[in-house]
Amino acid sequence: MTPSKISHTILWFVFCVLISGLFPLRSAQALPSWARRYNADCSMCHTMMPQLNPIGHQFRRLGYRMPEEFDNKEVQFSWDDLAKFTNYFAARGRARATVNKQSPAKIDFDFEQHDVTLFYGGPVTRNIAYFFEMPFEPENEFAELEVGQIQLAFGHSDSFFFTRMGQFHQFSRVGYGGLDRPIGLNNARMFDVRVNGFRPRHDGLGVEAGWSNGNFTGLLQFTSGIEATGGSVLDNEDPNNDKDMALLLEYLIPNHNASVSLLYVYGRAPTPQNDAGADVAGAGPTRYHRFYLFGDYTFEKIGLKPIIGFSLGIDNQTISGIGTATAALISADNSLSWFSFLELDKSITDNLYLLGRFDYDDVTNKAEGAANTSKTWAGTAGLVWQFQRYMRFSVEYKVADSQGQHPAHAFTTEAQLVF
Repeated sequence: MTPSKISHTILWFVFCVLISGLFPLRSAQALPSWARRYNADCSMCHTMMPQLNPIGHQFRRLGYRMPEEFDNKEVQFSWDDLAKFTNYFAARGRARATVNKQSPAKIDFDFEQHDVTLFYGGPVTRNIAYFFEMPFEPENEFAELEVGQIQLAFGHSDSFFFTRMGQFHQFSRVGYGGLDRPIGLNNARMFDVRVNGFRPRHDGLGVEAGWSNGNFTGLLQFTSGIEATGGSVLDNEDPNNDKDMALLLEYLIPNHNASVSLLYVYGRAPTPQNDAGADVAGAGPTRYHRFYLFGDYTFEKIGLKPIIGFSLGIDNQTISGIGTATAALISADNSLSWFSFLELDKSITDNLYLLGRFDYDDVTNKAEGAANTSKTWAGTAGLVWQFQRYMRFSVEYKVADSQGQHPAHAFTTEAQLVF
């Protein structure tokens, strides 16, 4: 990290620390700007934070409004309301220490200023809302816009149409169950492992439209898609004509913090090019199909929340060297990859959580230049403690064993400030 990047990060972190003394919140990780706006505890919308309860999910779908606000057509957002900066602004700073053991002879111990992130969002009128998320990360010289979306909602809170457009989290971190944010530091492997350039944690440019009717929600989404070198298109211009399409169906089980979600994604990665900028001989666009199924249920009396997830991916062409400029066609045959996980989240007290997760997957690695598949299992255990009103401390241990490789171990601690 260069001295300029270090000083840039330090200045922003100091800024967050100073401001946090002016605007303390009741619990970390949930966005406190909305808690300040309603003078409410974050538990109004969250179970084990940052995971949402049914009220929280509806609040987000309605454009960060409570149902009674949305249903009252007399509600007006005056300039005085919009000018209340602290009701729309929040910030987060995270620092980590990680010990990695990739082989018996190699152990890495790293300190990391993970990010300082600014959030600004909320309703503008009864029907229009916005949300911006901008992280400052040490590896980037400048801040990069992660989310910049405009949302619209029309109807009644029991049955309404909603849409969002711009740059946004496509699937992960915006849905129910496995698609909600994890309470720990790491996601299940199906969200972090990229197969043929795609993973459901991509942020993308696009538009989606949906309908929510009681406990059922369905939405259709079109995004800019992934590039031949892997990763999503995030730019002011969209150079990719191969769009991704997704259909998401969600059902919230009545009178329970429980849900079932089904996600289908169809996409095309453009034809890969060589170093000279010409299409790789014999290669064409990679077409892929992805199916995801998630479920969760909360046993409120014992504070236990199991989450399950399963995905199946089918590709009719695989490209080696995804992520490089020398991608080449390996096979035009169909390939198959699948993931699964089971996570148990346990609420010990109102501000102390335990988590345990087991992942198992069989991934076709042709996209990374290998001719075989890799069966991997991973175990994760963690403890999350929220304290001093605006601080959060997490510890997490993870072990992963891939076929034919030595098990990898990682122990991570993180301190987080949100105000």
